[in-house]
Amino acid sequence: MITFDEALRIILDRSRPVTRTVESPIEETATRVLAEDVIAPFDIPGFRRAMMDGFAFRHDEASRGCLRIAGAVAAGECLDGTLEQGFCVRIMTGAPLPDGADTVIPLEEAEDCGAEIRFGHPPDRGRHVSPRGEDVQAGSTVLRDGHLIGAQELGILAAVGRRTVRIVAAPVVAFAVTGDELVEPGRPLPCGAIYNSNGFVLRSQIAAAGGSACDLGVVQDREEAVARAIREGLAHDILIFTGGVSRGVRDLVPPMLARGGVEILFHGIRVHPGQPTLFGIGERTLVFGLAGNPWAALLGYELYVAPALRAAQRKPNPEGTSYRGELTSPLTKKPGFARLVPCVREWRSDRFCLTPLRTHGSADIFSAPGADSVAIVPAESGSIRAGEFVRFHALSRP
Repeated sequence: MITFDEALRIILDRSRPVTRTVESPIEETATRVLAEDVIAPFDIPGFRRAMMDGFAFRHDEASRGCLRIAGAVAAGECLDGTLEQGFCVRIMTGAPLPDGADTVIPLEEAEDCGAEIRFGHPPDRGRHVSPRGEDVQAGSTVLRDGHLIGAQELGILAAVGRRTVRIVAAPVVAFAVTGDELVEPGRPLPCGAIYNSNGFVLRSQIAAAGGSACDLGVVQDREEAVARAIREGLAHDILIFTGGVSRGVRDLVPPMLARGGVEILFHGIRVHPGQPTLFGIGERTLVFGLAGNPWAALLGYELYVAPALRAAQRKPNPEGTSYRGELTSPLTKKPGFARLVPCVREWRSDRFCLTPLRTHGSADIFSAPGADSVAIVPAESGSIRAGEFVRFHALSRP
């Protein structure tokens, strides 16, 4: 078995960005990655604009100290013709300066007499005026291929008039939950059966990370059923199985993957929960086998699959950021295996504080619905006292 850090390194070494791109409306591209350079087709601003409410005038006539008001121009309007000598115009912030004007005197620095203005010391030439192309000049690159799109980037795309933009296509993530005991919610629950929760968790996690989920359904512990799910899943970018990955008689996923042409790169990590975690590669597909217990599956996705999905989208820092946090209560542990502990984090003064949530094991998804972090206690560590610091990752939350 390998360590948690070794497993993540192997996964990221084999993760590759998808090459497919799609043209998408800009309002649907938040958190996605650009697949083209975005070029400004025009100057921004496309005209000289006022940066203050006031009066636009010719600076050469500043010595007059008195100018007649020829009209008014608001944002979105243009004044026809050239400003005549001896005149100024009322102007609003963002409005284009009329031809001939080159300076704006703010309202509070001029005396508005109705038909004319009077002022003492005028502003310097060009004051309170934004020149054409001050922000962006036509032909310049405003966003580059590979840039992650957020709120600011959406604003830039809209400001240069883009209605659509080319982005990296969402990786398709197929997932299957295995087990004869699984029943879909809403159906009668026979003796010994449990409802399928992993499928709903995975669908949510995949969508939140920008993937396109392909649900292969509940797969029975039968060779033909597992083989069919493998064939279907290997047509996609990532394939996830939950359950059936340990070493029992009905844990059919590992041998069936090998039979289906998947190269198994590791099977087993020195970590609880999730010791039987598996990772392999098909011809074009990353393949994950996660433990079937709900907490193990949820954490396995967050720590192993999500980094690969981010790498497939060319997102920065695909491995995610780990932090250090102070435990608010002790953890009992023996050396030998790393331990993943769901926690609630809180920022107190100058540090994160982690409150471990007590569960009845990796099958118990009910004890930690508020968990927003997972502490990673190293394999060599024994029990940890309250007040000691441990590494943790933030869990994806809505």
